[in-house]
Amino acid sequence: MIYTVGWRSIYRAHYQALKGTAVPFQKVGRRADYPGGISFRTVEDAQRFLRTPADMELVGLTGNPEGFEVWAIDADWDLDTAPSAHGWWHGLLRDADLLPLEDVLPQSPINPKA
Repeated sequence: MIYTVGWRSIYRAHYQALKGTAVPFQKVGRRADYPGGISFRTVEDAQRFLRTPADMELVGLTGNPEGFEVWAIDADWDLDTAPSAHGWWHGLLRDADLLPLEDVLPQSPINPKA
């Protein structure tokens, strides 16, 4: 399992809309015109990214960091990501399923609301 960040309201709405359908909710991997979704090895790395406005701006994420949250990606760091040309994070190489963090880390110190 690896991690990413996304707009809370958008990700939650899409996840709920696709839940129970045959269409998976996925993070997009590398394309000819896209380096792949931003990916982090740990939840803590994703949280650090959200606390660093300059990093967020490098990938075009603007707005209040409070509007973002960490999500899990069903992928392997070593097999499914490659270093990003834009920062210390990685880019996702293939499309992969997204899961709410509370489904992956229930009742953890990282996710105390579960």
